[in-house]
Amino acid sequence: MNDHIPVILLTAKSTTAEQVEGLGHGADLYLTKPFSQHVLQLSVRNMLSQKEKLRQKLNRDLAFLTLGGENKTAEVADTSFLHKLADEIRANLDDPHFNVDVLARKVGMSTPVLYKKVKA
Repeated sequence: MNDHIPVILLTAKSTTAEQVEGLGHGADLYLTKPFSQHVLQLSVRNMLSQKEKLRQKLNRDLAFLTLGGENKTAEVADTSFLHKLADEIRANLDDPHFNVDVLARKVGMSTPVLYKKVKA
């Protein structure tokens, strides 16, 4: 499907059910006859502006990731954290008193913070 192509329906069908059907099929705008040229022009301008803003944002995000930005750094930090957790668990497998509270203290976090970080 060509989601990047805006679709404007210009039709004489003006019932609410017909409008819902047209918009439900993916139309970006549903205009009924007679229509205002000014409304059409503003709607097209707004759609193009939204598409351009989205394009710019995606380009910035892509450039940021390509340059090894924060997301890559966060991914490395998360991997390092998970390795540290695994090492602590392996080192304490034989300890019957080892539990989540002890693990949290060993990695310098409270139990709720550890839970949230592992879940994330």
